[in-house]
Amino acid sequence: MKTWRKFICGLFAGVLSVFFALSSSFAAEELSLRDELVMKHTIHTLWDMGYMAPEKLDSIALCEQTLLFLSRGQYESESRFANPERFSNTPEPYSSFISKELVEKTALNVFGGWIDKNDLSQHVFLGSQGYYFDFLPILDGAVLNYELIDLPSFVEVTSKHVDKNGAVILNGNLRRFKMMDDGEMILWSQATFMARFSRNEGDWKLNSFVITEEAMG
Repeated sequence: MKTWRKFICGLFAGVLSVFFALSSSFAAEELSLRDELVMKHTIHTLWDMGYMAPEKLDSIALCEQTLLFLSRGQYESESRFANPERFSNTPEPYSSFISKELVEKTALNVFGGWIDKNDLSQHVFLGSQGYYFDFLPILDGAVLNYELIDLPSFVEVTSKHVDKNGAVILNGNLRRFKMMDDGEMILWSQATFMARFSRNEGDWKLNSFVITEEAMG
């Protein structure tokens, strides 16, 4: 009886271990809609900014490109016009504000770098709670084709893979469309992409990516 009891207990323990292993595996492969949207938004915004692959940026460029990414990506920011109390003790040129936590987290998670607070451009001022900046000079210094990037566009994920460690690899397509005079919507530009993300303190960090423009016509 004892032998059978040990056998049954061992079999039950084995079944439980397999069950929990499979459960953890299934959990690791779950990717929420919100997570996927964040990743797609990141790649789309980088495409708009002309990034085809990661680039090494010095601290000044890293800060300005992060502020441009956040502004272009329509993240929440405050303006002197809408929130004058926020700017009561800051010089006139600085007309926009984004929180310190969001800027520095985005610099690391999107561009893979740390901002040197002692090495900022003249268009950026670091206050106690965040970054004040003069957006127009930063915008003027960027190479953005607004006739192109303001066209209706979307990101399509064609495949996704979740590693055991939780890292996510996405492959997909980027598309822009243009409305013709006769009302027809035509494909205007397109690209494919591959991107790898990993978890970083509750957020997603872009580890690597490549965007490849496709020839049209």
